[in-house]
Amino acid sequence: MTVAVLIGHGAHDVLMPLFNAYAFATKLPDAKFVLYGDAAQAFLYRHAGDFAGEVLEFTQ
Repeated sequence: MTVAVLIGHGAHDVLMPLFNAYAFATKLPDAKFVLYGDAAQAFLYRHAGDFAGEVLEFTQ
C-alpha cells in the first residue's frame, strides 16, 4: 500500500484488540497511529473534536 493512512483507536476497545491496530500501523510505511487511552471502540464520539483535528492535520 503506497498511500498515507490514519489509524485511530481506543485503548479499551474489546471488539478490535489494540495489538491489531498497532500491528497494522507498523506494517504500513506512511501510517500515523493515534491512540486514545481513555476510550473504547466509540472513541470517535468521545474524542470527536480531537480526532477531527487529527484528520485535518493529516490531510493537509
